Amino acid sequence: MNRWLILGQKLAVYIAMVLFGIVLASAYGAIHNQLSYTISPEYFTRFKFIQFDLGWAFDHPRAGAAVVGVAATWWFGAALALVLGLFGFLFRTPKEMAQQLGMAYLLVVCVGFLTGLGGLVYAFVTVNAESVAEFAHWLPPNVTHPVQFVQAGTMHNSSYLGGIVGLLAAIIFLIVRRVRT
Repeated sequence: MNRWLILGQKLAVYIAMVLFGIVLASAYGAIHNQLSYTISPEYFTRFKFIQFDLGWAFDHPRAGAAVVGVAATWWFGAALALVLGLFGFLFRTPKEMAQQLGMAYLLVVCVGFLTGLGGLVYAFVTVNAESVAEFAHWLPPNVTHPVQFVQAGTMHNSSYLGGIVGLLAAIIFLIVRRVRT
């Protein structure tokens, strides 16, 4: 097959996978925030809805939490997909590129989820009525359940860390897969 044709097909795969990464990250954020909202509705009503200027979300908080999740993660998914997609060019065919990138995306999602869950477990174990004062700088005024607020915030921050760790793991995965093929 012509090298230029293959390159054009790989570029099409790259663009499609970046768009897929945005959709995947958006869905992840929407679902992730349903769990966060369950842990601390105030994390959204006292912080995120205000941060994202979603006045309507106070009347429909679950939908608002999902919208915040999309708004907070689509760009992260785009950044990760732009980087990972470049490593996809290591593979010989567009089909192989798409398959390997799909597995790499799955790895990022799993690492991000597990890291966020680990952060939540850590927060459940360490954040309590006595220790929550250490996080006073995180708390907006009038939070009535500060322990849960901090727990949800810790899960969010851990998930972003997990995305970065997942990106590094996925890059290593793609390089190893290329070396083995």
